[in-house]
Amino acid sequence: MKKSEVYLPSNDGKNQLHTVIWEPDTEYPRAILQIVHGMCEYVDRYDDFANYLTQNGFAVIGNDHLGHGKSVKRNDDLGFFASTDGDKIVIEDLHNVMLFAKDKWLGTPLFMLGHSMGSFFTRVFLTKYSVELDGAVIMGTGFIPDSAAKIGMMLSSLICKTKGERYKSKLLESLTLGSNNKAFAPNRTPDDWLTRDEKAVDKYVNDKLCGFTFTAKAYNDFFKIIHSIAINKKCEGISKELPVLITSGEVDPVGGKKACEKLLFKYESAKITDTSIRIYPNDRHEILNELDKEEVYKDIADWLISKI
Repeated sequence: MKKSEVYLPSNDGKNQLHTVIWEPDTEYPRAILQIVHGMCEYVDRYDDFANYLTQNGFAVIGNDHLGHGKSVKRNDDLGFFASTDGDKIVIEDLHNVMLFAKDKWLGTPLFMLGHSMGSFFTRVFLTKYSVELDGAVIMGTGFIPDSAAKIGMMLSSLICKTKGERYKSKLLESLTLGSNNKAFAPNRTPDDWLTRDEKAVDKYVNDKLCGFTFTAKAYNDFFKIIHSIAINKKCEGISKELPVLITSGEVDPVGGKKACEKLLFKYESAKITDTSIRIYPNDRHEILNELDKEEVYKDIADWLISKI
């Protein structure tokens, strides 16, 4: 396996996106998986999963979003997308990375996997660029009503005006993430909801590039993304033939089984014909870091192979 890093230009015209590439030992990969990471983390957290896929002949690529990981050059930029159109820029950044991968491995099938916040990014991406993909894995997603998105947009917009767009709002953080740990009381850490694997939780808690507070403007951008998903009731723009796997931990507080079933019904109602769902009993939010992660790895690899 060969691992490398490159910096690709962001659509904001200012920053460079830290991008990690994992390549198999084979001369040419059987397929490419583009990973879209979640809120307040970074793509190198998927290293173990990416290594597994390279052993099965896949190439893996993923960028740190603006405001995340090594795409951040100043501490002030942590948890911040852009002053204008951040919700659009992060999606176009994913497209830039995808085009880079397609150019690097010409003619190779390309899939996208989005986790958590990245699952929402992926769901928007599919409405614009699904014809350029061979399939998508939507992991750890939620099914959030437009009413909640609108409240979040209004509140975050007000905080941007009164406190500034880079203000780190504990109120917005509490409203968005505050209830996630309640189901797992008594809590050992503030992040028990991520996984049952205590070592993985501790690694996250002690990582300075994880678990930081989002800026008010980034929350506003995120709520705009959720809003755009909610109002697209007929999933317009998504190819009817696109293979989609929806997967989650059963007790994931972001959405879990119920949210995945609602999304599956939405896609099936939109006549997206190749949809499937996989729920892991007792798993929490980060199924790639769960106690049964080897099973999750294999299931995803098997699904990808079946769609090549």
